Amino acid sequence: RCHAQQFDAPLEAWPERADIVVSATAQVLLEVLSGDLNPTRAHVEGELHYTGSEKDELIVDAILMLIWGY
Repeated sequence: RCHAQQFDAPLEAWPERADIVVSATAQVLLEVLSGDLNPTRAHVEGELHYTGSEKDELIVDAILMLIWGY
């Protein structure tokens, strides 16, 4: 979670139960979600990773495109 542009400490995760797992540094996530870093560039450069079903990955892509105004 993010409050006032600061991320809370990561919660214990259960990847085997998660639909999708998104991983990046707090700085990369903040820049992507605030529109300062292109998510496609971050993904291609290995700074942003997500794993899950193809459907869930497409949903994340769509959300990021909405944030970026595409």
